[in-house]
Amino acid sequence: TQLQGQISRLESLYQSALTSTQGKEDFQSRAELSRKVTTCLKAIETRMASRKVSLLEGELLDCYRQLARKMDVVKGIHIHPQTYEVALLDAEGQKLKKKSLSSGERQIFALALLWALAKTSQYHLPMIIDTPLGRLDTHHRKNLAENYFPHAAQQMIIFSTDTEFDLGMFEMIVPYVSHSYELSYDAKSRSTSTQEGYFWRGDATQAKAAS
Repeated sequence: TQLQGQISRLESLYQSALTSTQGKEDFQSRAELSRKVTTCLKAIETRMASRKVSLLEGELLDCYRQLARKMDVVKGIHIHPQTYEVALLDAEGQKLKKKSLSSGERQIFALALLWALAKTSQYHLPMIIDTPLGRLDTHHRKNLAENYFPHAAQQMIIFSTDTEFDLGMFEMIVPYVSHSYELSYDAKSRSTSTQEGYFWRGDATQAKAAS
């Protein structure tokens, strides 16, 4: 009777140990599967990121060429696939120092980068730009008016000063302007009021008719 009792207890312990072992094996199997899935996802992420970076490089170079005037200096653009550091390259493939670019040229590069990111993502997002022409020379301003403002976004809001767009520059973008307003600040009331039209009055529709 005592031996039968010990046998029963040992069988119970054996079944418990067997169940525990099977559970561990099942856990190890799931852990291994999880590790493989994680490795696979990381590989897919790396490939997709590399592909997107390659697309972004092409879009950025194209956008920069449309806006910049020193393309004889900048012959290529490289984006590091891991750090996403952007490098401008000369004709020999050497990195150009960003300090060699003027403030206006750096602004042009920043606008080109935003434009390229929007094109690569394929999301149609609105864009808001504050005083985009303040640091730019005539050539860059003309490039923005012809190539950037009409095409960079489906909806764009531009905040400009009264010296950024002269009448000639404004007429270049009139075909793409839906509305224009002048914001006037009153120091006494400490408030801003709006008037239809740009600084020379008349809304965009009137300007279109005049041109």
